[in-house]
Amino acid sequence: MFKKTLSLSVCCFLLSGCASNVGQNIGKIGGTTIGATGGALLGNKIAGRNGAIIGGLIGGLVGYAIGDSIDKRREELKRIAEQEKMEIYFSDITSDDINDKQSSHKTSNSSMNKQDNTSQREGDRVIITETNQFDKGSSELTPKAQESFSKIAKTYSNIDKKILIIGHTDDSGSSLSNQKLSEERAKRLGNIFAENGVKQENIYFLGSGETQPVADNNTKDGAAKNRRVEIVTLASEKEIASYANLRKTNPSFFKPVETKTTSIRSTQKQNTTLQEQSTQNFVSNKNFIDFGGTKNKSDNLYNLDKFGEVLVKNSFIGIGTKAKADESMNIYGNCTIDKPRVYGETKSLKSGEKIEYKTHEYKNGLNQSSWTTLANKHLIGLAPIGVLKDGSKPVSSPKIYIYKNYIQNSHAKPDKTLATTINTYQGTQGLLYRVFIHDDASLKCMDIIFDENNINKSTGRLYYTTNYGTYQKDLSMQEVGRN
Repeated sequence: MFKKTLSLSVCCFLLSGCASNVGQNIGKIGGTTIGATGGALLGNKIAGRNGAIIGGLIGGLVGYAIGDSIDKRREELKRIAEQEKMEIYFSDITSDDINDKQSSHKTSNSSMNKQDNTSQREGDRVIITETNQFDKGSSELTPKAQESFSKIAKTYSNIDKKILIIGHTDDSGSSLSNQKLSEERAKRLGNIFAENGVKQENIYFLGSGETQPVADNNTKDGAAKNRRVEIVTLASEKEIASYANLRKTNPSFFKPVETKTTSIRSTQKQNTTLQEQSTQNFVSNKNFIDFGGTKNKSDNLYNLDKFGEVLVKNSFIGIGTKAKADESMNIYGNCTIDKPRVYGETKSLKSGEKIEYKTHEYKNGLNQSSWTTLANKHLIGLAPIGVLKDGSKPVSSPKIYIYKNYIQNSHAKPDKTLATTINTYQGTQGLLYRVFIHDDASLKCMDIIFDENNINKSTGRLYYTTNYGTYQKDLSMQEVGRN
């Protein structure tokens, strides 16, 4: 009863006389409630019930001021957007966005004045869609855009918060080029913020490239929404890193990947006869390694039980949803119909260095560890494999080491050492760790599902090319040094 009275009295005190402007004061109410609760808890610890009352009042005032500051900045940004003919969206960053839980938040665009008051506000997010603000394929702003973003930057000059600027692209062209371009553009905007009064040590930038679509790239309107800039305001570097890592990918928004089928056989009859055969005894290329697989006949992702349900974000700013694997896994398929998508790193504008991660921030068994498997007497090793707990983000691209006809404890050198690129997709039961293999004509990719209920039961599937098309080999994964 005491807590209810406290919250109610603080809100009434702060919002008296404002009943006609409830929509404008939603952010203030949210800030007030959070501040009052935090202040009451702290005050109660220090000075008991009386301290809680005083702490609640002070905390409420602080929370009100924060909410009021965000709302005033949004009003100014809306005014700038109207003047400069920019498309702008706002939404709150809640505790779900910076803690590894399912996210749900609502969005308002520049013509609306509604905000989400269902969860605890931790920060502010502003989305600006890219409408010819940069020269094509360049990080150079047009003169008009330079002026527009300078006005935007000035609205942040009086706050002592951490600011993350994220660049996004559609998925046309090279994923690596998209990532580099989006990072260069985010850094350019970070410099504009620094030039207009924001402390350089408070600015971070990230080039997400094509990896975080919020709309369907198969449509012109959807691709346009994906070309955007995101301005995130939070209290600390740790929160900035968590927010950047926790965003999930919705593969259904990607364009279909064109695939090529390799076969030297000219008749359908011969191909049909070979569908169930192993690759043994009919490949003569001396560099080819026979992994003892069978013909791949499906584009579907295997082992759905170990993956569980899909976690995706499927709206413009993002609503976290779960979809049953047997109903929605077609949006993933296997690695042969996907492509490598290059992730960016969150970097400090002042130092240019990426944010480093501690060991406890990695998933169990995936803290830059080494994994092996045997396929038809050939040893395949991958190292280092590093995936963060937050957002299941890969932080390294492992090498693949292949030892032909491996003999245990032989101390042999690998016959092949190959580079990789990694995509990750999170399920409720396991992590899909997708390995794209470079520099080898026959090896295509691997899908590994790391079982998060029992890491020792993790499995994989290797896809490779023969004279007769694509073959697959199921694998049992083992972490090096784990019994």
